[in-house]
Amino acid sequence: MTTRLQVVCFRTVTVIAVLASTLVAVGVLNARGARVVSPVSTTAFAAEQAASPSQEYLSRGDNGFFEVRIYPLKQNLIGNTYKFMNNVNTFQKETGMNIIGHFPDQDAGKYIWMRNYPNQAALDQRYRATYDSAVWKSGKLRGGITETGLAGSNVFLATATKYSMLQSPYVAKPESAMPGKEAKELAKLYAASADGDVPACGRCGSNPFIFEVTLHEVKPGMMDSYVTHMGENVFRPQEAKGIRVFAQLVAYAKVTSLSNGGTFVPENGTFISIRLFADEATRRKQEIAVGEDKEAVAKAAQAAGRAGLNTIVFSGHPSFYSQMQQ
Repeated sequence: MTTRLQVVCFRTVTVIAVLASTLVAVGVLNARGARVVSPVSTTAFAAEQAASPSQEYLSRGDNGFFEVRIYPLKQNLIGNTYKFMNNVNTFQKETGMNIIGHFPDQDAGKYIWMRNYPNQAALDQRYRATYDSAVWKSGKLRGGITETGLAGSNVFLATATKYSMLQSPYVAKPESAMPGKEAKELAKLYAASADGDVPACGRCGSNPFIFEVTLHEVKPGMMDSYVTHMGENVFRPQEAKGIRVFAQLVAYAKVTSLSNGGTFVPENGTFISIRLFADEATRRKQEIAVGEDKEAVAKAAQAAGRAGLNTIVFSGHPSFYSQMQQ
């Protein structure tokens, strides 16, 4: 699916500023020479966060948090991207990463994936085990290719609200991880490909499952009211109509500054929601069943704290190696 702009008025999509302001983050896209050093100290980061206006949601993630990564994706190189990220996925599971899944939105040119950590110390340890490792620095995860099809990244660290179905620690349900026949065939195809060879697989998969990620820009000091509004007035009625609202998250940091090895910058204006649909037909049917007045919903969200009337939505689909398939 292409990026879906929920527009109520002909106004610039303010939330795009959230993406444009984020610098290139931790060197996951450069498997040669990438290095992550210890981020800002816990004490310093805690001091910065202490000034945040919303303590209930904008925590340091001491009770677990999620990492939402959104990479620009070169659509004509998806085979290269899958070769690289398939290797990355396998290696990072070995270093202890709890990966929720990989969900590229090829039409929008974005590669989305998520990880979960129990606390900041675990993130720091897993970063070091991954990005300071000989395997990562050697570049072998590229599988002999030069161009991975990825350039830059937007990385959010976020905690789950009390309304979120997704909570830490994330434990995958066996049924959600069952790959279909196509995914199994693609896995074999890539496993058999030699270094430097990229399988000719077109879009490399056609799983109709939709992992819908929406970024909401929230006005300063209004995160609490926005979280309550979305949890009680928007997503609860949707869930009652059968929509799977997977996650309601509040970003508390961005990971920036690749040149400095990765730095945590406090963030308090981004709300992230994730919904799951079996396919596009199901999404349309369920959204019609909810019967929302889009303009009224957008205005109510603005009154509750949304900056502007618009949001930006990505519709990702599981890669063949994604832990979540349905």
